[in-house]
Amino acid sequence: MKLANLNRSRVSVAVAAAITASLPGVVSAQSDSASVEEVVVTGTRLRNSNVTSATPLVQIGAQEIDDRGVARVEDVVNILPNVFVSQTAEVANGASGTSTLNLRGLGSTRTLVLIDGKRLPFGSPFSSAANVDMVPARLVERVDVVTSSASAVYGSDAVAGVVNFITKRNFEGFEIDYQYGWNENPNSNGFMADVLSRNGINDPGGVTAGEAGLISMLMGVNTSDGAGNITLFGSYEDQEELLGADRDTGACTLGGTSTINCVGSSNFRRFNGTLGNGVTGTMFQQADGTLTKFAGGAAETYNFGARNHYQRPVERWNLGASGHYEISGGLEAYADTSYMNNVTTA
Repeated sequence: MKLANLNRSRVSVAVAAAITASLPGVVSAQSDSASVEEVVVTGTRLRNSNVTSATPLVQIGAQEIDDRGVARVEDVVNILPNVFVSQTAEVANGASGTSTLNLRGLGSTRTLVLIDGKRLPFGSPFSSAANVDMVPARLVERVDVVTSSASAVYGSDAVAGVVNFITKRNFEGFEIDYQYGWNENPNSNGFMADVLSRNGINDPGGVTAGEAGLISMLMGVNTSDGAGNITLFGSYEDQEELLGADRDTGACTLGGTSTINCVGSSNFRRFNGTLGNGVTGTMFQQADGTLTKFAGGAAETYNFGARNHYQRPVERWNLGASGHYEISGGLEAYADTSYMNNVTTA
């Protein structure tokens, strides 16, 4: 506290003491009957990096990650209002099989992703955006998100900002965690039930799908002198698919003007030619192989909506180890290694 503030506090105390002396009865009554149960601080001089740092900085702590119980670390960052959803497990058409972050909607290739201040490599042969599937969620201590002035330090790949995953540095002990979840829907949309019935598509009814399980392990030990640490981690995730066919609102692709019906791709077993009976024009090959005049409708178009993924199937292994030792005079030796095998279908 500054000296000036301290002096004013002393004056305030003296004034309060004088008022107390002039009203002994009132103060005595309050002292006898009142008890303080909670103190709420509405102003403080303690610095908070979320609001007082030189650049806009948002921090997500390990406790918040644990409270949300997410299996994928990108789901934690994607809740922020300045993060636009990019490549995630919910992307089907055009999916790269990776999970990326997109700050301020400027693109994943303009969002720099770090682990302990070190850059992640390219996440895909087709994109320079980092794959955050490589980040071990159980090892994350906090997430720092810088959304301005980052390009001056990191370069053009940080125009949108920087997401820095800070890992637990001196973890000691053994920790194992298992999470399991699923998606359930009664599929009780009356409008969609009517549309599906009119187009000969079965209503899926109540469906439980998209089951996902994640088991993770974390183990660490500190050196006897407290100058070093070695931490090992590993995780296995098995996530099942969730298709449009599992939901009445996604069981078919909707189209039409006055009447809503199921529509699909017309380039499905459709040919142009002339039949032996002299019928000329667009033909459709039935399931038994015969050709008939193309009539269109749900029966003669491909219902691609039912095959779209609401959640892609994923099987992922993530293993790694990190260690550091402070030698002397601020000199530190460290090593980080990780392995990730990710299989998905889009």
